[in-house]
Amino acid sequence: MNDQIREIEIHIEQAKKDVEYGNTLDRLRKNKDFIEIVEEGFFRNEAERVCALKASPHIQGDGEQAQIDNIIISIGGFREYLRTINQLRSMALQAIADDEQARDEILLEELGVTEV
Repeated sequence: MNDQIREIEIHIEQAKKDVEYGNTLDRLRKNKDFIEIVEEGFFRNEAERVCALKASPHIQGDGEQAQIDNIIISIGGFREYLRTINQLRSMALQAIADDEQARDEILLEELGVTEV
């Protein structure tokens, strides 16, 4: 196997791991406990709670406001992390298809086949 094909195979294997990671997230998102704790509890209820605190006249100190800001940022950051996993899976699926086609073309060239 030539170096180019070896490199493509390594890339395909990594992309398959990204796809499986995305599939794992899909399974997790269907779990009722995940929905209750993360989707409803963290992304909805906690976000609403800290937004209300942000505007509360009783919690206007710089330290308190900074702590609230950090919680808001963490909620957004975690949600973005989950979106990134899905994006990576989509890109990996396309990369697998592209890499498999490139690998097949190289193999056909090595065999001297010009048309399929």
